[in-house]
Amino acid sequence: MLIVKNLKVQVSQFKEISYPSFSLAESEKLLISGNSGSGKTTLLYTIAGLLKPSQGEIIWKNTTISQLSKKQADAFRARYIGFATQKPFFIDSLNVLQNLVLAQKIAQQTVHMPSIQQTVAALGIEHILHQRIQSLSAGELQRLSLARSLLNRPALLLADEPTANLDDHNCQAILQLLLDVAQHQNLTILVASHDKRLFELFKNRLTLSN
Repeated sequence: MLIVKNLKVQVSQFKEISYPSFSLAESEKLLISGNSGSGKTTLLYTIAGLLKPSQGEIIWKNTTISQLSKKQADAFRARYIGFATQKPFFIDSLNVLQNLVLAQKIAQQTVHMPSIQQTVAALGIEHILHQRIQSLSAGELQRLSLARSLLNRPALLLADEPTANLDDHNCQAILQLLLDVAQHQNLTILVASHDKRLFELFKNRLTLSN
């Protein structure tokens, strides 16, 4: 179970964001919505262990993520958490396939080509495997970020605006993939988005206010 309790995050010298406490059982899905600046992205980064809260606890797999050192948080995230960021970072000198292979190696996973091919095919981006990162569109980068986050079969998926740059067809494909993965891999999903196309899929919603 994911537990977020009494959480506050200092985002600048003059601004601290307070979050409502919530819990999420394994294989549940939660949509985090709210206006720009309400702290959706900050919440995901804090759950991932990339930001330290000024107050409160985040617990996953009986581990208090908010108390881990940077090294411990990195190792924990590599093992249990997939994070598809809104502005993903890839290594430009490597092509798409090489970036995905690197992701498996960083997570200390055995490089498994069938898993890579299956994941990119499900997202409709198998045709870009040998392309350079610089040649990809915003939508392709977004789907690649999601592919990388799912590649190592995480227990918890965090996705920041995963459908923002996608047309209705690709948006529907991603939503269906998330449903399938959640069902077959017992995956817990937190999505931060203001995309109303996601509202029907996520009956469990948390709305943040500024």
